[in-house]
Amino acid sequence: MSIMLQYFRIMLGWSYPGILNWYAELVLQQLLKSELRGIPYVFAPCIAVCRDPRWGRCYESYSEDHRIVQEMTEIIPGLQGDIPANSRKGVPYVGGNKKVAACAKHFVGDGGTIKGMNENNTVVDRHDLLSIHMPAYSDSIIKGVSTVMISYSSWNGEKMHANRDLVTGFLKNTLKFKLELTCQSWKDSACQVYHGSFENPLSDLSLVNELGSQAHRDLAREAVRNGGGWTIAWQGFSGNNYTRGTTILGAIKSTVKLQLVIFGRPCILIVVVALILSLRLKLL
Repeated sequence: MSIMLQYFRIMLGWSYPGILNWYAELVLQQLLKSELRGIPYVFAPCIAVCRDPRWGRCYESYSEDHRIVQEMTEIIPGLQGDIPANSRKGVPYVGGNKKVAACAKHFVGDGGTIKGMNENNTVVDRHDLLSIHMPAYSDSIIKGVSTVMISYSSWNGEKMHANRDLVTGFLKNTLKFKLELTCQSWKDSACQVYHGSFENPLSDLSLVNELGSQAHRDLAREAVRNGGGWTIAWQGFSGNNYTRGTTILGAIKSTVKLQLVIFGRPCILIVVVALILSLRLKLL
């Protein structure tokens, strides 16, 4: 399974009962794989608020409704652990070797670009930016998120990387995000560095027996049944050479039996078409 939870991308059905508790349990089991591989860091959660379904990365967003996106920041305590009661606002927290550092992304407004164009320009006034795209960042910081990834997109023509007012003025000074390093994109190696990453830089082999355990696989199957699924690599891949398991095609072939059933008076055309399709399926 993917070592980065965001790439594993569970497609959640919001009406699923107890979804946040179930999601947190899933997160806890997945993050052990990151720790075991010596990568105690995940590029999650993506708290973009997708305002235009034409955006090719809309699947990364939890919702077009910022309130739902805010609720899903509850993944952060699942990844990092619950922050201590006396912790100061904005101070990153990771609670032990079975937790990983989270990354809130992409700051800010990446889901609101013109016509959904990726890494493009979000044209909204400050009120809409703060009321739609910013609230989940405030919630993430309150929950002790370790890093924030700055977006490649722009706000009203100004690149977010160059927006001192929002990055320094609002993120650090207003929201009180204490970490001096903010990731600039998933491509930068700087994203691998976060508070506490040098104290325990190597894999924790005490977790090796938990990797790929039956409990993990059972939970993964439940995730598929109740939510949708995930891809092991970011963009997916062909074949089944990189993991054990059952492909979607393999599951269909082993479960569905081809059977021709005609209701009512038979139509010669329908019968012919069905026979042709049957023959082609058998040849695949």
